[in-house]
Amino acid sequence: MILLVLCLLGSSVTVLAENQGIEDDWEDTETYAQGDVNGDGKINVMDYGMVKRFTMRQIQFTDAQFDAADVNGDGKANALDYMILKRVVMKLGEFPCRHVYDETVVGNLHVFTCRFCKHQYERFDGELIG
Repeated sequence: MILLVLCLLGSSVTVLAENQGIEDDWEDTETYAQGDVNGDGKINVMDYGMVKRFTMRQIQFTDAQFDAADVNGDGKANALDYMILKRVVMKLGEFPCRHVYDETVVGNLHVFTCRFCKHQYERFDGELIG
């Protein structure tokens, strides 16, 4: 029962130095896949349930959980992310691309292409052209 509660809350553990009684320099280095908020390697009803509880301010997220919950990549974990995640779990939709662009420069033309979905836009002399 306690393990289930800890999994649902996703609480981070603070490690105390053995004889000193002070906190170690511990960093949250965990990363979770997009949508896998509880970090179990699966995207399911537990994940969108946690996002719902987070948006209702019933639970807190670690940085890794927050990043996983922000499925649309807008820097927020909110009701929109909950709706997207729920549709993905129900197999009614897909995650939107989080666009990671590579830049190609030819003279004054800069072409930016997403590594994942191949979306492109161009700038010429700093002006957006497409």
